[in-house]
Parts: sequence; structure tokens; C-alpha cells
Amino acid sequence: MSSPLFKAPPVYALTLSRRKQAATAGLNFPTEQPAPLFFNQLRLLGQRAETTMFKATAGVNTHKGTIFSLGILTGTVATLKGRQLPVTQLNVQRVVKEMLANLLATDLDGLKHGQQLTAGERQYLAYGQTGIRGEAASGFPTVFKYGLPTWRANWGMNQNDRQLTTFLKIARHTDDTTLVKRAGDPAILAWKDQQLDRFFELGGLTTKQGRQFLVNLEKDFSDRHLSLGGAADLLIATIFLASVMEGDNDHGTKD
Repeated sequence: MSSPLFKAPPVYALTLSRRKQAATAGLNFPTEQPAPLFFNQLRLLGQRAETTMFKATAGVNTHKGTIFSLGILTGTVATLKGRQLPVTQLNVQRVVKEMLANLLATDLDGLKHGQQLTAGERQYLAYGQTGIRGEAASGFPTVFKYGLPTWRANWGMNQNDRQLTTFLKIARHTDDTTLVKRAGDPAILAWKDQQLDRFFELGGLTTKQGRQFLVNLEKDFSDRHLSLGGAADLLIATIFLASVMEGDNDHGTKD
């Protein structure tokens, strides 16, 4: 089953060179320098990757959140490798939090209506949602609490079902700013949670009832032009960390 709720963006072709640069920066960043300075380097690389993306998509934002997340995580993993430290949840979250200690204050404090704002900044002013910035600054808790455990628990599924199950578990526990933007109302989050709770209660992709429920939910999303883009970004971060931390590059038992 392929789901329109989750359409993976063409991340790798557009950002591979930038991720290599982020890894190089992480390997070479001096330990005595403040960690937020390293994030400033990564952000410049990310902004260049965004420019590449916009050129390739004729100005459409397909995966800014993924560029942001993968840049941070790639740099973090490289930093740990350069310092000969294990890539564990504790170490990853520690380095990320140190790098992003000033992120929310720098990016969100002092924002005002009428300024030229990004979509994330507008939603922060409208609804108080910190989006991917808040997730990252907190050390990607959704990825570690829900994404990776679900990924590990479903190692026997085929690739598509494993990714989709993990994606929907992440979506259930994410205040997805893309969804709110599409709906124009944060009340959509409670409805989303109710739908996904029901999906998992029915057995998810392991039962006929769960699959049929998802088919109907997909149609509802499509008809209403809704998207779970924020959760998709976190799924990609989950798969990246699983690959690095556990050597899990198969993404499932079969295609």
C-alpha cells in the first residue's frame, strides 16, 4: 500500500553534497569552540541546499524541514565520530541541544506581524507552534520516543509498510505544522489524533480493517488537500539515525 499521506521528497539528489559538507564540518569543528557556532555553519550549508531545492522545484518548498533536520543530525554524527564518541541517543541529543541552545530565542523571540516571515514564523505568531525548530532544539524527542522504537519493532515488515507504520506513529505524536497550515486551524490536530488512534486500534497495516480505514483516511486527506509534511521530515530523520546508530540500511525485509 502506498500512501498519499506520505510522499517522500527527492531529498538525497538535492542535498547529498551539502550533507557531505556538514559531515566534514562536524569532523573538523574545534572542540573548544561554542557549539552554537557550529550550528551557524550548518545553517549556511542548509540555506544553500534550500536554494538548490527551490531552483529544482520552481520555487516550491518540498523539504525545507528535512534539509534542516538532516543537516543538524549529519553534523552531530560527524562531531561524535570526530571525537571518537559512540553515536547513542544520549550523545546525539546532548550535542544537538548544545548546538541549538539559542535557536528559539534567536529565531522566534521578537517576531512581529507585518514582517517578511517564513511559514513557520507565521504559525508561531498565530498559534505558538515552534514546529521543526522546537523539535530539533529539544533533541528530536519524537524521533527517539516514537520513530525509532516503532521502526525497530516492525523490522519484519516489507519496506513500504515499515516506513508507513513508523510515519503514522510519528504523525500521531506530532503537532504537524504543515497540517495546520493546510487546514488553517490547529483544531485539525485533535481530529488527526483521533483518526490515527482508530487506525492503530484496528491493527494498523496488519489487519484488513486497518488497511481499509487508511484507504478512507487517505481519500479524506486528498479531498481536503491535507498533508503531514512535518511527520514526513521526522520519518526521514528516523531512518537516517537508524542507519547510523544500528546499521539498519534495509528499511524492511523486502521491497
